[in-house]
Amino acid sequence: MSKRWFFAWALLPAIFINADVAVAEVDVCDGVRLLMDTSDRQLSYVDVGEKGPSTGDMRIGKASLLDSSGEKVGETFFRVMLLHPEEGGDSFSSAGTQYFHFPQGKIHLEVLINQYGPDVDDVDTIHPRSVPEPPPLQLVALGGSGQFEGVGGIVSMEKLENGLAYNFDLNCP
Repeated sequence: MSKRWFFAWALLPAIFINADVAVAEVDVCDGVRLLMDTSDRQLSYVDVGEKGPSTGDMRIGKASLLDSSGEKVGETFFRVMLLHPEEGGDSFSSAGTQYFHFPQGKIHLEVLINQYGPDVDDVDTIHPRSVPEPPPLQLVALGGSGQFEGVGGIVSMEKLENGLAYNFDLNCP
C-alpha cells in the first residue's frame, strides 16, 4: 500500500466527521424517513490489487439527506469494502461504515452485506454485473455525538425508483 493511499484512508473519517452542515434540524429519534439526495451524491471507487473484483476494493461517497418536503436536514458519508468476491464476481460480502451528520450531532453505523450483485443504490462502475436485486440493508447504530451520544438501533435502507430512503428506528438517550 502506498503512503499516499494510507494517508488518504486514515484521513477519510476525520474529513467526514468534521464536515460542516448548515441545515434544518430533524428528529431522527422519532422514527423518521429521510431520502438520499442523488443530485449531489459523490461516489469514488478504489480498485485495490488485481483488476476486477478483489478483496479490499472500496466505494466511498457522500450525499445530502432530505426530509419528506425535500429540505436538506443532514449529510451522509460512507465507505464500503469488498471482503470476499467469489469466482466470476457475481457474489460477494462486504463491510461498511456510514455516518449521518446532523446539526445536533452525528450517528455512526456499521453494516455487513452478504448478497448477490451490486450494492443497493447503483451499479458498481468498476465491476458491472447483471444479477438479482440485493435484499434491503439494515445498518446498526453504534453510537454518536451531541444529542446522539449513546444512540443504538437500526436504520433500514430502502431502494426507491430514483434513489434511496433511510428509515430510522433508533433508541436515543
